[in-house]
Amino acid sequence: MDKKELLKKKDATGSMYRGQVINNCILLEKVIEVFIYTYFCGGNDKKMGQLQYLITGDSRLTLDNKIQIFVGLAKDEFTEWYNSYKSVRLQNATLANDLLYVTPHRNILAHAYMSNNMIIEPNSKSLNTIERSDESIDTVYFCKFNNVHKEMVYDKNSIDDLNNLILSTARYISTQTKIMSQIYSNKI
Repeated sequence: MDKKELLKKKDATGSMYRGQVINNCILLEKVIEVFIYTYFCGGNDKKMGQLQYLITGDSRLTLDNKIQIFVGLAKDEFTEWYNSYKSVRLQNATLANDLLYVTPHRNILAHAYMSNNMIIEPNSKSLNTIERSDESIDTVYFCKFNNVHKEMVYDKNSIDDLNNLILSTARYISTQTKIMSQIYSNKI
């Protein structure tokens, strides 16, 4: 495969990785929102809609803010459930650790420049072409700028692991939300 074809395939792979992770993070964010709505509004659909419209909707709260609210509620009100979380990433990682692990990766994939063959130096006025020795279409590069250029490398395994973490965490939270919802519906 020539370099041009390899680059096209790497870019397609990077776009696929980006889409998968962002889509799964949107799901995780919605699961966290529903947990918060259910906690504060029980089974009252009108109040849940108002909470979404007035407080969490239209980017009033960032994902990080929602995670802070969620973790605070989970630790205080559902301590046993919160502490029984088993991470698929690290043996002793807490639910908060895993959520905080996901967000920077989500932000890189959402906002960073895919740099499979070009990089932008912070003080440069042009793109610089770079040669890579790897020939794998499964390994892609994203440029992150934080006063200095830093390149983040993702491959199929790291993306699969990240997606697995996001989805397993979303399932764990969703299960508790269903239990809360059933409790609230029995009280009505």
